[in-house]
Amino acid sequence: MSRTGRQRFWDLLCAFENAVVALFGIALLILLLTLFTLANLDRLSPAASIITQVNLVLATGLLLSTGYVLYRCRN
Repeated sequence: MSRTGRQRFWDLLCAFENAVVALFGIALLILLLTLFTLANLDRLSPAASIITQVNLVLATGLLLSTGYVLYRCRN
């Protein structure tokens, strides 16, 4: 029986699981640094606070997506 496109996609992602783990670690580091920056949000300029908030959204999305890939590959 031939494999579907979805199965081949997950097989390809799971083949690079070490890279996904590294990306997860980088995303976690970015998220932690962003949370430390949020502690001083009142001292930042308006542009820096907007960049920090955008960074928070993007780092959270990257962390959740790489976490889902790792969860899917290990099951």
